[in-house]
Amino acid sequence: MITIQRRAMYLGAIGVAVCLSSTALATPGAGTLLNVVFNRATAPQAIHAIGHSGQWTALLQTTSPTDFIIQNVQLAPGGYSGWHSHLGPVVLTVKHGTATMYRVEHGQCQRFDYAAGTAFVEPVGPHALQNESATDVLEAFNAHIIPAGAPQRVDEPDPGVCPGVL
Repeated sequence: MITIQRRAMYLGAIGVAVCLSSTALATPGAGTLLNVVFNRATAPQAIHAIGHSGQWTALLQTTSPTDFIIQNVQLAPGGYSGWHSHLGPVVLTVKHGTATMYRVEHGQCQRFDYAAGTAFVEPVGPHALQNESATDVLEAFNAHIIPAGAPQRVDEPDPGVCPGVL
């Protein structure tokens, strides 16, 4: 017969093993020159904001308190973020260099290039950013919109369908 204490010990060991295995499968980044969070602040109430001008419309809607994180990141030539995800959208503006984003859609590897002066929204699901330049530093400013208290980034395992993407 297994005692409650022994069962708790087994469950704890299983929990640690699961946490360690998911960390071991994560794909860490490399070549980060700068990673500065300028500010993290919480909007304590749900948000419902609409912007409209001519044919353009924007909507920001949340259902509970939300954290906003403003961040500056620089990747060295050949640097990469590793596969990761976010629990909400991340608006990314490219100040210098070219950001190459990889993500998997319907089992296929998709590549998107964003030059200096462009902006895009990182998907909520797994993706990776790379600086594929051999000479230029990639610099980007990010605005994360995530549930209050949520982690800014969740490391993800390599999905295995984007050869050469770290």
